[in-house]
Amino acid sequence: MSKKKTHGSKGGRTPPRTTKAGNPTAEAMGSYARSNRILQGTWNDFSEQMETRISENYHNQQKTYQDFYNKWMKFNEKMGSRIGKTEPGDSYREAYDVWKNYANRMDHRLGRMMTTGKETFEKLDKEWQDHSNTIGKEMIKFSNGELKPHEFKGMHDAWNGFSGEMREYIESTSDTSSEDLGEITHVWLDFSKRMGDFVKDLGEDGKESEEFTSLWMDTSKEIGHSLQKMVKENNVDFEKLQKTWFDYCSKMEKEMVNTSKNMGWDYEELWDAYFDNQKTWYGWWSSSLKQENNGLKKTIDDLQRRIDALEKKKG
Repeated sequence: MSKKKTHGSKGGRTPPRTTKAGNPTAEAMGSYARSNRILQGTWNDFSEQMETRISENYHNQQKTYQDFYNKWMKFNEKMGSRIGKTEPGDSYREAYDVWKNYANRMDHRLGRMMTTGKETFEKLDKEWQDHSNTIGKEMIKFSNGELKPHEFKGMHDAWNGFSGEMREYIESTSDTSSEDLGEITHVWLDFSKRMGDFVKDLGEDGKESEEFTSLWMDTSKEIGHSLQKMVKENNVDFEKLQKTWFDYCSKMEKEMVNTSKNMGWDYEELWDAYFDNQKTWYGWWSSSLKQENNGLKKTIDDLQRRIDALEKKKG
């Protein structure tokens, strides 16, 4: 029968790292001090990178939302000024009714998207500050030697709680953003299809018909490109945030395992926690937004194809 493999020392037994009196040896304390410095440095880098990433994501999101909102308002003004002149019985009355319905829906959702985007990032930032300050204080105690080596497991447990909760907050923020963008995309696709069908079926109405068709195609194409740009930039930023989180969580876990190893403890339990977290984080990071990205990209590409088809027909 083969021996069971362990993550600890050979045979799964802890090497002697204490004196006969039970105190850590000088070698063990030296290893402890080195691990201490590395772990503290990794945490400092982690904190700095996450704070920068959260701040950049928030500002980038608000900028892309505002840019799209401004383009939408210009679009709204151009189209509204044209079809708002219709009277009952006018051949463009149907387009006016469609416009009024969808413009109101889009205005409402854009306003809500900008508000929820701001609120969710403010919540994420607050949770990061609160939780990271708590862990940061523990790290300082550990670095200053205020936490004894045997208290390290308690700090590791606190880290696990912190990392789990923060992952949920990051996931919730990215999900909220994807949902908001999905709603905006859905409204726009419905709206553009209805208007596109109207333009396609519009009978020859001389110069007025051609003018209306050109106005719709030019302005709607701009909105379609802007929407695609907003979705892409927002999702790229969230993937950067997730990657930063994933990379540094992995580094922190490894350094905690190394600290345990250098002190000569049985660190198999920490290895198990490390591998479990790796599977959880990797599964979340690799699947969450990428599925959303693919879905949103497909719907926007479908919109672009319809606009291109209209342009070819016009030509």
